[in-house]
Amino acid sequence: DLGEGEAERSPPTTMRGEVLAGAISLALVPSIVHASELRGSAAAVQPWQSLAAQQTIEVDPAAHVVDEYPGYPLGPLRPGPFYFETRQDHFDPLNTKTWPQAYYVNDEFWVPGGGAPVFLCVGGEGPPLDHTALFKSVHCNNAAEWVPEVGALFFVLEHRYYGCHNKTACPVSQLDTPEDFRYLSSDQALEDLATFHDFASRKYGLTKHNKWITFGGSYPGMMAGWARVKYPNLFSIAVVSSAPVKAQLNMRGYNDLVARAYGLKASMGQDGLKVQACRHTIAVGHAQIGELLETSDGRAKLEEMFELAKGQLDTAKGRRDFAGNGVVDFPAQSNDPLAGLDWNIDFICSFMMDYSFEPLAGLAKLRHGRMRSVPSNISAPRRVSGIKADTWAWQACTEFGFFQTCEVGSNCMFTQGLVTVETMFEDMCKPFNITDMSNLKRAIERVNQRGSDRTAVSRMLYVNGEVDPWTALAVEQLTSEQRALGNEVFLVRGASHHYWTHPNVMQDVKKRIRAVVSKWLDEIGAPLPSTVELSS
Repeated sequence: DLGEGEAERSPPTTMRGEVLAGAISLALVPSIVHASELRGSAAAVQPWQSLAAQQTIEVDPAAHVVDEYPGYPLGPLRPGPFYFETRQDHFDPLNTKTWPQAYYVNDEFWVPGGGAPVFLCVGGEGPPLDHTALFKSVHCNNAAEWVPEVGALFFVLEHRYYGCHNKTACPVSQLDTPEDFRYLSSDQALEDLATFHDFASRKYGLTKHNKWITFGGSYPGMMAGWARVKYPNLFSIAVVSSAPVKAQLNMRGYNDLVARAYGLKASMGQDGLKVQACRHTIAVGHAQIGELLETSDGRAKLEEMFELAKGQLDTAKGRRDFAGNGVVDFPAQSNDPLAGLDWNIDFICSFMMDYSFEPLAGLAKLRHGRMRSVPSNISAPRRVSGIKADTWAWQACTEFGFFQTCEVGSNCMFTQGLVTVETMFEDMCKPFNITDMSNLKRAIERVNQRGSDRTAVSRMLYVNGEVDPWTALAVEQLTSEQRALGNEVFLVRGASHHYWTHPNVMQDVKKRIRAVVSKWLDEIGAPLPSTVELSS
């Protein structure tokens, strides 16, 4: 029962890598804490918080995991994908080429002709999409779990280039040269969203009474917010989760916030001095590594201590790969509190502090244990016809920057001075023959002219995680105009990268998000069939 213009196609072949996300477990009573209630509480408030601009949600994520969302089905009857035609280049009037872009739909609970809202999950650089994104999405499950209750029409739209179910369902037929990536940009993707809005409105007979709400986490969150800013007449509300909406060449703040995550008292429910010692020990160990890297004898000692190949540290790249981003994976963005003794901040800090290692020896022991438990090919690059198939790197090199440096004098707890803007630009952009950084700087200025971090557009909800390093470029403070329009910002205590958008976790946070969206729908004359009650 395929609709007009829809056709089945071959299974997806994607170039995307999955980004894990999680949160730190907290020994706190689940509650929604308003900023005004925290003023004057030095123990509860971090100096970097702007309490006048945001509310803080305190939760215990481990206490809010359920096996499945109550009453939700196994999946829609029509798995898809389905397709609509969109332009290859929305900005070249002489280019009339189109291509079929993939989307998924759950219309099981939607009644045609009614006034139910439309939920749009904006695709991005995350995991490959299939029909499970309609009920098991890492970016939009806060929307997916709400669909049965309100009878929403739910769409998941795949981002151009990310997925490409086959060579015809892609803006280009091949990815052999850097030139083939020229139609990949957030500007083009925003036009895809507007085109899809028009297509879906016609196909499903939607009217002005069906209010569109965009959802997304990470880059999809950026797109969800930008869509509302650029097309406020099409998209009525945006729920923007963990979105660095301001592009930046040198994202020094990323690793600064990674270090902060390893010093938060709430991280493990341990005493403050012990937690601060964890971060200090990791930083001291990496500083010692930096000193040893300066001499041949020191490098030989490190190669022996960390069981590295002889001569591995003789090159700048070898030293950078070894210690520039930590001698082992230190999760913050991807921290998972439910990993138990697997690999999270709790485990790493307990390991480093409970065994009374000297800093350098502790790092070596930590790396030995991790290397033995991770497959040796875990970081092997995937290539398409000789080009590293990293579509996100293309966008970083042509639009956003987001180069996560570890500079001398920063708060980065890894070996400082190895990872710089110049080294990251070289590593990420050279495969695309991009050599002029000035072009990227100008592109970043153009992206930031969108101004979603300061533009006075109503009904924007920004949700950030306390442990998420991407918060460095997210909206944490609203302007006076944005506050006057009723926009809101939430900070989720202990949460990392859009963890609340994952399936079956943080139900208190999801309820708070739904309450705000419900309030806004009431205000614009599109009330939901049921209301969301806030627990006190």
